[in-house]
Amino acid sequence: MGIYFLEAEGFDLIKVGCTRYVRLRIQTLQCWSPAKLSLLAHVPGGFPDEKKIHYLLRDHRAQGEWFRRNPYLTAGIQFSADTGELPLFWQANEAERKEWGKGKRFRLRPAPYRTAPYPELRP
Repeated sequence: MGIYFLEAEGFDLIKVGCTRYVRLRIQTLQCWSPAKLSLLAHVPGGFPDEKKIHYLLRDHRAQGEWFRRNPYLTAGIQFSADTGELPLFWQANEAERKEWGKGKRFRLRPAPYRTAPYPELRP
């Protein structure tokens, strides 16, 4: 798992998200985005870390997981890009991990292979 920071060029918006497959996530988001998206940083982390960052940046939220660029966010991203890890003040502690880790997240799983839905149609 990893935390990623994407910039929507020309909009001064930054998306903070969490995924296992960063390249696939960027490709998916780019299909739906009118702006070019560029990866600012990708560091190890999980959903509790993502939730804490979202909570800390709540005053700068534009929509959903998109935040307006601000010095606090820019400094954290720069630190992450330079060191390859989240700043300590963005990392979820054990109590936050237990609390925020309780929620079930939707996971994409491949559908089981089926030849046909009805036995009479199977070869």
